[in-house]
Amino acid sequence: MSYTGNTPQGIRAKWESHTTSTIGALWLYAKAREYGWEGTPEAFEPVEEPESEEAAMLRKRQAAPLIRMHPGGLDLTVRAAEKALVHAEDGIYCYGNRLIRPVKAKIIAADNKRDIGTRLVELRVHHLMERLTYAAHFQRFNVRADKFVNADCPKIVAEALLEHRAWSLPLLTGFTDCPVQAETMRRWVLPA
Repeated sequence: MSYTGNTPQGIRAKWESHTTSTIGALWLYAKAREYGWEGTPEAFEPVEEPESEEAAMLRKRQAAPLIRMHPGGLDLTVRAAEKALVHAEDGIYCYGNRLIRPVKAKIIAADNKRDIGTRLVELRVHHLMERLTYAAHFQRFNVRADKFVNADCPKIVAEALLEHRAWSLPLLTGFTDCPVQAETMRRWVLPA
């Protein structure tokens, strides 16, 4: 019994191909027990690797709504862009008469020490153009090609949205960098 192919790592690699049938899973578990494995069948479950930040952004980007821009349709484009921004849940909030976004940044703390903390950054036109381009697929009509082509968010759409001032984005009522404890004594860690 010196066969080493059924180590926990080897079994974990084989687990998915054997779990399509109950017999295959039980056989693999029995073989592992035969070679000295003392764990439970649940220990063979494949470990899910966390999704990378780039993969998450790509997944969100693929699910973004399509906004086709037509001449004379600025009002419809602005409304669709705002809906896309709300749907993207991109961390953009209304704060007074401004659109803001909390970001982690270096701040000066007591005794002139530098620390990482949360700051509120106001969205300006170019920043909003970038966030809208991420939140939705924009297309404009190309007369030469006689079809719609992909485009970035136009500056006029971002400017109009900033001037709108009656946003349906979530309202920021407060934020904290430290853990919060509820009345139930359960600890919450809120994302900034």
